[in-house]
Amino acid sequence: MAATVPGFASFRRVDLLLSNQTADGCKKYAQGLPDSDNYAAWGHRTDKHPNASIRNTCFLYPRDGFGPFAGDPTDPAHRLGCVKDGFSPVDGCKSATVPPAATPAPPPATRSSVAALVDEASGWARGYPLVNIGSSNQTPDDCRRLAAAENGRYAAWAHRNESHRNPSLRNTCFAYPRDGFGPFVGDPTDAEHTMGCVMPGEKLSLGCTLAPVATPQQEANGMFGTAGLQTVLRRMTQMSDKVHANKMAPEKTNALAAELLRREYTTTNADRRTLDVQVRDARTRLERERRKGDAYDIGLRYVTAVLLLVLAWAAANETLHSVPRVARVVTPAQATAAAFVCLGAITLWMALDVALLIKRRG
Repeated sequence: MAATVPGFASFRRVDLLLSNQTADGCKKYAQGLPDSDNYAAWGHRTDKHPNASIRNTCFLYPRDGFGPFAGDPTDPAHRLGCVKDGFSPVDGCKSATVPPAATPAPPPATRSSVAALVDEASGWARGYPLVNIGSSNQTPDDCRRLAAAENGRYAAWAHRNESHRNPSLRNTCFAYPRDGFGPFVGDPTDAEHTMGCVMPGEKLSLGCTLAPVATPQQEANGMFGTAGLQTVLRRMTQMSDKVHANKMAPEKTNALAAELLRREYTTTNADRRTLDVQVRDARTRLERERRKGDAYDIGLRYVTAVLLLVLAWAAANETLHSVPRVARVVTPAQATAAAFVCLGAITLWMALDVALLIKRRG
């Protein structure tokens, strides 16, 4: 029986927040989960998937409820295989039917388990201030968590792996304070160090700051697609920057990002639903704050224009009353009428502003 089969089985599944994955990448991710025994099979959406936004993404099938699946030769958009080597989905991943391939001992960890979400590179950035953090026997994941726990103090983390030339420094961590850190493009020749940005969406090449704003076409395609948690957090930050009078505090955005990142290992349906609800709630709150800011701007412009009109009318009235009647170009009544016409024009301007705002918001 085949180790993998084409097609998509209609059993209960769990989608993963991973993009740009191969079928082998989906399998390795599933095998690396702490609770991998709870999953029978993995699935991969190929680059032939009709929905371009979810091509090369992964999903898992929980062991409870999964059954035999012989495959669908007419479906080139999906590939499915068992989590355990040597098992086949044809019998529901129940027994070893294919001799498992011999696997060499894994090399020392040189990437964190969330390398798809945070920007990482080989090497370490020289010339910037750094601080040793943690103790010994640390992994790249430990280094990232230690740096993230400092509430924005550090821009980047770094890990010295098992092959470091100094035995006393092997498997230890250090971090770069945000103040004083700059661009770093990586060093492919360095097999002893790995470093990465603390926050998702930030780029090492930009000094661990956010990448440029998405194009209008990317915005039209939607903020919360399958591009992953990285796109979600980047767009949340961009939206918060557009809020005027009611801008979210940076620490709230960082706290939400840290909470979402902490939940990146959750794989049960209940936890995934909780994560989805948090993301939707964050999007709703940010949209509400942006609308408040736009409404505040319109109101401020209207009030300012009306106050200027009242002051001009009062000054004109005072001037007219100080001029002899025969020398007046216009009467006070005509000036008042003109003021009301201007007030109507300002009100119409505000109404058009509000209508355009409503239309933009849909």
